Amino acid sequence: MDVEEQKFLLDLSTSLQLYDDPHDLLQAALRLVGEYFGADRCSLLEIDVDAQTGIGRSGFIWVKNAPASAERMPAARLDLSGANLAPALRGETIQVQDCETDASVAQGQRDYCSRYGVRGYMSIPLLRGGRFVALLNISSATPRQWTERESQLAKRVTERVWPAFAATRAHQELASSEARLSGIIGSAMDAIISANETGQIVVFNSAAERVFGVQARTVMGAPLSTFLSTHFRSEGGAPTMRAFSGSHRDVGRAGELSGVRSDGTEFPAEASISRVVLGTGALSTVVMRDLTERRSLEAQLLHAQKMEAVGQLAGGVAHDFNNILTVIRSYADFIRESLEIGDPRRADIEEVLAASDRAAALTRQLLSFSRANVLQPRVLNIGDVVSGVEPMLRRLIGEEIAFAVSLHPSRMAVRADLGQLEQVVLNLAVNARDAMPGGGTLTIETDAISLSAEDIAVPQGEAEAPLRDARAGDYVVIRVVDSGMGMQPATLRRIFEPFFTTKADGHGTGLGLATVYGITSQSGGHLRVRSKPNEGSTFEVFLPRLRDVDTGEHLPITEGGSVDGTGTILLVDDEVAVRRSVRRMLERAGYTVLEARHGADALLVWREHSGEIDLLLTDMRMPELGGVELVSLLRAEKAQLPVISMSGYPPEDADPDHIFATNSHTHFLSKPFKTDTLLNIIERMLHQS
Repeated sequence: MDVEEQKFLLDLSTSLQLYDDPHDLLQAALRLVGEYFGADRCSLLEIDVDAQTGIGRSGFIWVKNAPASAERMPAARLDLSGANLAPALRGETIQVQDCETDASVAQGQRDYCSRYGVRGYMSIPLLRGGRFVALLNISSATPRQWTERESQLAKRVTERVWPAFAATRAHQELASSEARLSGIIGSAMDAIISANETGQIVVFNSAAERVFGVQARTVMGAPLSTFLSTHFRSEGGAPTMRAFSGSHRDVGRAGELSGVRSDGTEFPAEASISRVVLGTGALSTVVMRDLTERRSLEAQLLHAQKMEAVGQLAGGVAHDFNNILTVIRSYADFIRESLEIGDPRRADIEEVLAASDRAAALTRQLLSFSRANVLQPRVLNIGDVVSGVEPMLRRLIGEEIAFAVSLHPSRMAVRADLGQLEQVVLNLAVNARDAMPGGGTLTIETDAISLSAEDIAVPQGEAEAPLRDARAGDYVVIRVVDSGMGMQPATLRRIFEPFFTTKADGHGTGLGLATVYGITSQSGGHLRVRSKPNEGSTFEVFLPRLRDVDTGEHLPITEGGSVDGTGTILLVDDEVAVRRSVRRMLERAGYTVLEARHGADALLVWREHSGEIDLLLTDMRMPELGGVELVSLLRAEKAQLPVISMSGYPPEDADPDHIFATNSHTHFLSKPFKTDTLLNIIERMLHQS
């Protein structure tokens, strides 16, 4: 090998080291080879041999004076059965001086030469392990006599170019594979951590950064045990730790374990472990799924199920309690009516009646809290609502908190459910009390405000929970102001979420403010909250204001004039005491009463007196035959029969299918009820019929 050849090979080797892309590498190499050999075309083709067939899987070609240094050749099937290519299978160099006259050139190869203007060519095969892997072609547009020296040099070129190309391509494919793997790992929602044989972290994905609260660059090389609880570092977690350093039998689903965040807090996690042995050692990978949110949702579901059970129990208790209150109120009414105006005993009876009203309100609140009770809105004076609950609030709040009520001088009307609105005020006051464990001041105010579109559109700061979906207009405002600990912006954004609470376990359900939000929204109102840490909180309830309404006209009649009742009423109730008290109400008003213990008994009475009965007054839930079924049977015979359905359950429970909700000849009456309320409804319904 002379100096010129040595310099060429040195330049070639140097050039092969400059490129990371295999295409760029072959462009440079083929150009150098083509120019040095004085060729018109130079190509390198990768060969995959199967029996007598070669498939060009990838190739590049350099053409003298062409715009591109080297172009990618399309994959092509080569016929290796021809005598001219057969030696290549044995690793022998093929030299053709003139393909037009050389008899050893197969017709297919001759056609190829003719198509591309090739006359003489030299093909140098490369074998690896006895397998044909590549073919370097150096071609001339004129007939050419190839020397043995050129053949040997071409072999040296092939021995250098192909390995460099294969290595560069493998490196590129590896980099591409690593990039894909990194993308997959990086986009995974679960934490993925890999550790080497000594337990040092070598992979820490983005999800792991979020879960553990630390950046990957700060934990590389740190022991994996840093992120496992002490239980799993000790004997209790031995199987998990062995999976990172021992037998493949410990590899697989590891079940649940406790992870440790960067701040030291532990959290439940589900993990699976894989282990692979590489040339540089074993690599173990753990995929961890943070179960904190799942555990929270499971706890919320369990709590909701408990609340549903409590609600079902509360409904049954409320029904029985309302039956008792119906009797108490009825006989208290009887006693009051028997006493002269001015009789001192009359005041005692009024206290009994007031207590029964408060008890009835408590049962409504219980049903509202536990069973999403249907609202019974009516026109209310907001000042009367706040004044009505003030005595209860003073007992609840305690003496260590200074409590004040400031009412707007005007009578301001809203349409809402009285019991529900009292619940809103009660919940807000209790929430304020709990925010002042060391004492403070609590003020409840009522106000009238007109909101414009501009007022609603004003951006709210981090210290405010803004009005949501409010419309411009006139509003009545209940404002609850405390001097308590206040709230952080993150807490402020979540205060109306069900089950969200900042109180210690066992000291709050997280439903108080969620109930406030639900009732306010159902009433067509809106909420706004202002709060800063250590500066107290202000809750404002905005309810649409009713104009030109006399609130007194819409309150239930407490003592009306005597009702001169005429007609026959079928009274059905399975509670003996209720039947007795209601029968007495009706008979004192002049009505004829037919009594039945339940639906089946009522059918017997109906068969004997159907022509006399003017109205059906029935409980809804009874043994043997309930009120819904009874009404359906009687209405089949008398479609316009007036019906008053009474129940200690809320309407949606007493009549779950809403069979009578849209019937103008049916009225629902909640127990307990006032005598005058019942008599007025009966008189109106009989008059309409």
